Amino acid sequence: YKRQGLHQTDVTRWCVTATLFSRRMDETEHPPPRQRHDIVELLESAKPTYIQAPMVRYSRLPFRKLCQRWGVDVAYSHMILADSFTKSQFARDAEFATEPEEGPLVVQFAAQCGVTVGQAAVLVRPYCDAVDLNCGCPQRWAMKEGLGAALMTKPELVRDMVQQVRNQADGLPCTVKIRCLKSDQATVDFARQMEAAGAAWITVHGRTPAQRSTTPASIEPLKLVRAAVAVPVVHNGDVFSRRDGHCGPYELERFNAG
Repeated sequence: YKRQGLHQTDVTRWCVTATLFSRRMDETEHPPPRQRHDIVELLESAKPTYIQAPMVRYSRLPFRKLCQRWGVDVAYSHMILADSFTKSQFARDAEFATEPEEGPLVVQFAAQCGVTVGQAAVLVRPYCDAVDLNCGCPQRWAMKEGLGAALMTKPELVRDMVQQVRNQADGLPCTVKIRCLKSDQATVDFARQMEAAGAAWITVHGRTPAQRSTTPASIEPLKLVRAAVAVPVVHNGDVFSRRDGHCGPYELERFNAG
């Protein structure tokens, strides 16, 4: 404050005013719920479905609105840690924002406890159309904490998380994003277990947790998963434009761009 030529009393007054304003914001009513969108119906329609992928630091409200302006059908939030989200109002304010006019929205959580992610789903239920469980993040810190791709070694835990979301959040659709396992059959088996648990759809990233982004994403595991389950399957990986989704080995009906 000295550099700005301010008196300490002025700074203190501003801090007190900001604190009171924050308290008033906490005491106000929540914004009205959004219009509900049926994403499963959208995925099962005959036309291609364009989905903005969950991207760290990017997939916040302004970016999602920009993507939807350019033709995205469904948008994802960035990965949000369910544990801190349920415990902290500050974390909720910092990590999630939407508006009534926003289109179909999926909120993605990273979690390692069914009860916790179910509680997080209850908090966002009025403001989104589905919750996604991140079982694909390959970052070391996430896997060390038992999050992301580390969950693919614990299908029973992920099954419980899917069921907790559906039960606690009054049937809010729960989806699962996965990576490929070392064998195609293991990937298919995991996807089948998620379908049996009640997952509304499954997103498959065409790389294993150990593969870097410089390795081309594989389409074969996704094709096998799509043939093995009845729920919609979304492709993720190496889709940077609409052209990527319609050319070469892809030619898919629904895919994440990001």
